[in-house]
Amino acid sequence: MSERGSESHAMSRDDYTRANRAAWDEVVPVHQEQRRRRYDLEAAVAADDFCALEPFEIATLDALGLDGRSVVHLCCNNGIELISLLKRGVGRGVGIDISEAAIVEARRLAARSGVEAEFLCRDLYQLETGTDDDADGGLEGAFDLAYVSAGGLFWLPDLDAAFATIARLLRPGGDFFLCDVHPFVHMLTHDINREYSGDMPPRIRNGYFRAEPLVSRHGMDYIGQTRYEARPNYKFLHTLSAIVSALGRSGIATLALDERPEDLTRIFPPLIVEGGLPLTFTLTGRKL
Repeated sequence: MSERGSESHAMSRDDYTRANRAAWDEVVPVHQEQRRRRYDLEAAVAADDFCALEPFEIATLDALGLDGRSVVHLCCNNGIELISLLKRGVGRGVGIDISEAAIVEARRLAARSGVEAEFLCRDLYQLETGTDDDADGGLEGAFDLAYVSAGGLFWLPDLDAAFATIARLLRPGGDFFLCDVHPFVHMLTHDINREYSGDMPPRIRNGYFRAEPLVSRHGMDYIGQTRYEARPNYKFLHTLSAIVSALGRSGIATLALDERPEDLTRIFPPLIVEGGLPLTFTLTGRKL
C-alpha cells in the first residue's frame, strides 16, 4: 500500500481512532466484494476444519492450551481467526474491533460457521477508560488468553494504553499472544498495486524509529488491490523494543519473542521472502 508523508498535525488519539474507523467501514464492503470474486468465505467457515491461522500460530497456541479456555481477540476484523480458535476447542470467544462494518460481517460469518462467538464494536482505548457503555465491567479479568492477530499493532497509536487494557482483560496468569508483520517490513516500500521483482525490489522508505504516523488516501484493499481515493487512514510504526517494553510495563511478562521469515503480507517476491530477512514476529507473554 502506497504511503504518503504525515498529515496528522495535532490530531489526538481519539481523532486517529475516528479516522481509522471510517476508513475501515469504507473498505470492508470492498473486501467482501473482492473475496466473493475469488472464493466463498461463508461456505469455507462452515467447514469443520476451517482455519485462518498460520501453522506456526497454531503450534504456539496449542502449546499454550486452547481447550475450554476463554479468549479475547483484539483488532479482530471479520473474526475469522477467532472462529478458527473456537473450532479448535476454545470455550468462550470474544472479538473486539473499532469497525462496525467488520463486526457485522464477523457476526454473520460466526452464525454461518456454527460456533458461538461474541463480537463487540468497541474502541480499545475506551475500554481503558471504562466510558464505553458498561462493557469493561463485564470483560475485565474475564479471559485466559488475549490474542492480537496480524495487522493489529500499527493501528494503535499508544502501545502503553493498549497493552494496559489488554492486561486488565486477562485473569492473573492469563496468556498473551501476538502475531504480526515484523517492524522491519514497515521500513520498505510495499505498494499493493505493484508487482515486485528482482529488477524492481522494494526499497527502504521509512526510518525504523519513525515517530510520525504513515498517512494514506489510496485505500486499504489488500485483497483485490483496488486503488481508490479513500478516506485517510493513519498507521503507527513501533520498534520491537517499544513493543516488548510496553508489554512489560502493562504487567505482562514476555515469555518468548520469535522472529520469522514468513511473509504475512503475501506481496513480496522471493528476493525478499527467501533472503533470510525478518518478515514476521510472534510475542508470547503471561500476566503476572
